[in-house]
Amino acid sequence: MMWSYQLWNTPIISVYIVGIVISLTQWRKHPGVSLLSLVGCSMLLLMTLFPPHTLTILRRHFEAGFIVNVTFLFYAIAMGMIVTAIFIGRQPASLQDNDTTHSARD
Repeated sequence: MMWSYQLWNTPIISVYIVGIVISLTQWRKHPGVSLLSLVGCSMLLLMTLFPPHTLTILRRHFEAGFIVNVTFLFYAIAMGMIVTAIFIGRQPASLQDNDTTHSARD
């Protein structure tokens, strides 16, 4: 059952791995953005590879509702990091237009 679950999730696992690789390759240019996306993609990858409901150790010590709530919290944190990485440090469109017009004249 676990392998069929992983096989079904292969496309999304691939997306998370590509996100991790891109984060690592862009680290020198954009360290802050890369850190956020690296941690976010890593969290999502780990949650996909090891879903909480399959970890028997968690089921022995915690109620199902608690596990689901923590899972959603981790997912929200990971997605928040990725969304923040997308928009952090961007210049307004008017500043970007000015930068391109000045470089075109020079």
